[in-house]
Amino acid sequence: MQTLQANRKLLYSAGLTALLIAIVAMGMVAVQPAAATDVSTQTTDQAEFGNVTAEVTKETLFTGKVSKVTVTYTAPAGETVDITVADDSKTVTADGTESEVTLQVGAFFFFGESYPVDVSAAIQGGESVDGTINADDGVVTLKRVDDEPEPEPATFAVGDLSTTSPVTEGETLEVTTTVENTGDQQGTQTVTLDVAGAQRDSQDVTLASGASQTVTLSWTTQSGDAGDYTATVASANDSASAAVSVNAPATPANFAVSNLQAPSEATVGDTITVSADVENTGDQQGTQTVAFGVDTDSDGSLETLASQDETLASGASTTVTFDVDTSALSAGTYTHGVSTANDTATAQITLTAPPVEQPPNFQVQTLDTNSPVTEGETLTVDATVANTGDQQGTQTVTLSVLGASDDQQVTLAGGASQTVTLSVATETGDAGSGTATVTTENDTASTSVQVNAPDAPANFQVSGTSSNSPVTEGETLDVTATVQNTGEQQGTQTVTLDVAGAQRDSQTVQLAAGASQDVTLSWTTASGDAGDYTATVASANDTDTTSVTVNEPATPANFAVSNVGSNSPINETETLDVTATVENTGDQQGTQTVTLDVAGAQQDSQDVTLAGGASQTVTLSWTTASGDAGDYTATVASANDTGTASVSVNTEPEPPAEPIPFTSYVRGDESYLHTGTPNNDRAITYPTCRDGQPQPADQQPFYLPTPGCITVDGTLFPSNNTWDGDIDFPPARDSVNDTSLGTIYFEADLSQVGEAGGTLNRDNGVVTLNTTVDIGVTIWNVDNAQTGWENRGDPVSEPSCTIPSVSISLSTEKSFQTGSPFPSTSTVSGERLDANNVGKIVSDDFDVGSASGCGTVLGIVDLNGQINGEQGIPAGPGDNEVAYDVEFDFGS
Repeated sequence: MQTLQANRKLLYSAGLTALLIAIVAMGMVAVQPAAATDVSTQTTDQAEFGNVTAEVTKETLFTGKVSKVTVTYTAPAGETVDITVADDSKTVTADGTESEVTLQVGAFFFFGESYPVDVSAAIQGGESVDGTINADDGVVTLKRVDDEPEPEPATFAVGDLSTTSPVTEGETLEVTTTVENTGDQQGTQTVTLDVAGAQRDSQDVTLASGASQTVTLSWTTQSGDAGDYTATVASANDSASAAVSVNAPATPANFAVSNLQAPSEATVGDTITVSADVENTGDQQGTQTVAFGVDTDSDGSLETLASQDETLASGASTTVTFDVDTSALSAGTYTHGVSTANDTATAQITLTAPPVEQPPNFQVQTLDTNSPVTEGETLTVDATVANTGDQQGTQTVTLSVLGASDDQQVTLAGGASQTVTLSVATETGDAGSGTATVTTENDTASTSVQVNAPDAPANFQVSGTSSNSPVTEGETLDVTATVQNTGEQQGTQTVTLDVAGAQRDSQTVQLAAGASQDVTLSWTTASGDAGDYTATVASANDTDTTSVTVNEPATPANFAVSNVGSNSPINETETLDVTATVENTGDQQGTQTVTLDVAGAQQDSQDVTLAGGASQTVTLSWTTASGDAGDYTATVASANDTGTASVSVNTEPEPPAEPIPFTSYVRGDESYLHTGTPNNDRAITYPTCRDGQPQPADQQPFYLPTPGCITVDGTLFPSNNTWDGDIDFPPARDSVNDTSLGTIYFEADLSQVGEAGGTLNRDNGVVTLNTTVDIGVTIWNVDNAQTGWENRGDPVSEPSCTIPSVSISLSTEKSFQTGSPFPSTSTVSGERLDANNVGKIVSDDFDVGSASGCGTVLGIVDLNGQINGEQGIPAGPGDNEVAYDVEFDFGS
């Protein structure tokens, strides 16, 4: 610890004790915790040093010398604090409470410490600070003993550059930047501008620490300086650069002339119009004189007759027009043209001599009036006067009407015309019909006029009052009415709107006689104005009313949730879709987030905007995962309402079974196809089949080949118990003895159309078969039923002989009352598959159409009719039967 006051020898004299006067005053000492990192330089009676607060009480002798100082301090418990006053020093350990320490600084008698009293405070093992207790106020002023660190020298930082680039050769390039002194000391530096490898400008800049200044440096370019450069502004410490450009001078203005337009012929004395396009093809704006001239002396040069100055920017163009009087030219052919300082465009014109002129002749061609007028108004007549002569003239045009007149002198060139307006003021008593006559020296014209008595005054009638009622408090009520002036004079009136006993609006309306206008007046309603009122629109002459309503403010949006439904149940990993109707039962439009919660978590959400009273069906989704199986409550919620639905998630199903190929055949046991029952007693029957082959006991007679078995090759899809496949129908053959042709053989060829299919449930044995077949028919005429099939000869039917396609749906679940030739059975019913995979499928609800395309025999026997009669067709549902005993083979 540094001590600034040398130790003094203190004298003590007990005899002077009674002379002591204790004087207590406030002072300040330096107090430091041992662990503090800063030393305060407080100059008040209470000082803070680090985390120690100290308050000083000092005592002085009557001599004015300091005898002792008491320091009251507070510091955290365990903190070591060093305190020194004059030559007395104490080290104390704080206990966290307010404590005192007294330091002796002199004898109790005449000798003490004279002002100023030195004070020292130190951090143990650290830096020291000095101070004194001043004689005037006893305040301790502390300052650092160790040297302050050297300040940083001036450092000039250069900011980003802004420039006037690009400039043109001969112009001045200016570069501007901000220079800042980031050092601790003031300094002066030269800031320079370098462009194109040379210093172009410089400026001395003086800046205080932290100060900045905007500096602008320049380079006046010259011819040949064109190019792209880097401009660099530099101080002694920093620099910044920017790209700049100097452009070559633009080419001077060049005025090109084109598109000369002028007549090729005219009469001497005519004024001709000549125009041409002038374009500045140079790079600079320019002003030139554009002239029209005529070569009057055939020397090849144009004598200027008219000119005008034109200013054009680079690339700009304009059309110049000259109106040229040819009176000074003689008849003949001339070269004329439009020229600039840079270009000329010429053309030829032929002028012919003018014809002999006729003297002026003023004809009155048309008369227009403002008739009828009212007494007191001015009657006006517009007369079109034309000079039909060739020479200019001046004449007096006179109006005579109602015993009064008006006139006007008119000068007209040959062939010119002018509308002359003449007027006479009417007076009371002029009412009636009259004739207005306009005369010149050469002509007279008349027209009838009417003067009416004064009109009735304006009368504003109000009708058709309507409004935008109802409105809501705070909105504006607009009331519209038609105001019509039914009087005979124009008028101006104030139209007012009164609602709820007060005038709410007014408007000044001016209407001509008979005119009408829709007037809209407004009342901006306020809170508390709700109610039903009569709105009155009034003029000075009339009123009209309409009923209006002011409603209280609409209720805010309220989103109700209803009709919650879903696609439940679903399987794990599938998506649960939940739908709900969200309706805004409030009056105001609103936007809310509608959420879906399932299994204790929000699974989806959607923002919905609805007008008041509107509704929307919202679909929200939850994509389930493995392990989500269970029964849940799905909750659809808005900010105002919720709706729920019970949903289920099933465990993930087993993968679908693989398709199973199978074969089957019709066994022939009570299997038949019968059309046209009960009118047809001949059904198509099938042989008994086992393992897909006809049995010997069921062979046809020797003269008819035995048909094969009906077989089906198909595929069963266990995932949905459906099947599809192909059916092979063998030909059905038989002989008929009692036809119009005698004995015949017939063969029906059945072929599948498209794909056959249906359902096949091996668990419950239910089978269906759906197919469409084409039926082709062939007929042979034979000697008798014993003629061998192979000797039947040529068919008598046409190859096109067919019965229309028949669509059949068979099922193990159907049954019907038979009309077949099997009297032992009154009802035919389907039978589900048994343990041997054998069942019966039946149907009678199908159509069979008429045969067609079969032809005739000997021109008299209609084979179509023969077949229809033998088979009882056409036949509708209930009159056709099919029954198949089917055996299925699904393999191993």
